Amino acid sequence: MENVKERVIDALERVGITYPFNGEEINSIVFITGIVELEQEFDIEIPDQFLTLDFLYSIENIESIVIDLINSKPELKG
Repeated sequence: MENVKERVIDALERVGITYPFNGEEINSIVFITGIVELEQEFDIEIPDQFLTLDFLYSIENIESIVIDLINSKPELKG
């Protein structure tokens, strides 16, 4: 999937999360806002198991999870 990484970075930057990420600028409001922004950007729902700060530590981690969630979405038929 092309451009997923760039879209992840753009979505997170819109809510004030920038990389390299040190975690200090993230509070619970910014974290949840970032999650919601990703869900809206990719039309996905991020499962509760990923709702930890560790989820945000790596763009590659986020990209991989987003791609898996996109690929697991049921396709709409006719």
